[in-house]
Amino acid sequence: MTTDIDDPSLEHTALRETHEEVGIAPSSIDILGSYSPLPNYNGSLRVHSYLGFVRNPLDPSKLPYNQDEVSTVFTLPLEYLARKDIREIRQFRETKQKYPAFKVPNHIEGEGEIWGLTSFILDGMLRKIIPDQYP
Repeated sequence: MTTDIDDPSLEHTALRETHEEVGIAPSSIDILGSYSPLPNYNGSLRVHSYLGFVRNPLDPSKLPYNQDEVSTVFTLPLEYLARKDIREIRQFRETKQKYPAFKVPNHIEGEGEIWGLTSFILDGMLRKIIPDQYP
């Protein structure tokens, strides 16, 4: 996500990028909170993440997502993401850093897991929003 000079805030940038990359209109999203900025793997930039609630039910297969930027779009329920049997801790490439990886159900196309910075952010968000279910 890159901030444009016309973006009045990082939250606006996140909503704009979500619309450009995934096709969800900013007016459909209620921002619930943000996550601490994190560096990417080589420290060349900081990622500012936001948690949003999409007001209208959506069918990911019908979203006009940007295939040059996004490989696949899918949804997973919180109950699934809270399961211990779908998570494992991995070492990131040739570094000493470790991160969680989440298995994705077989019926969803793509890589079969959520990994890297996305999984690190998802793990942190889950620890904040469902701490009793996600130890």
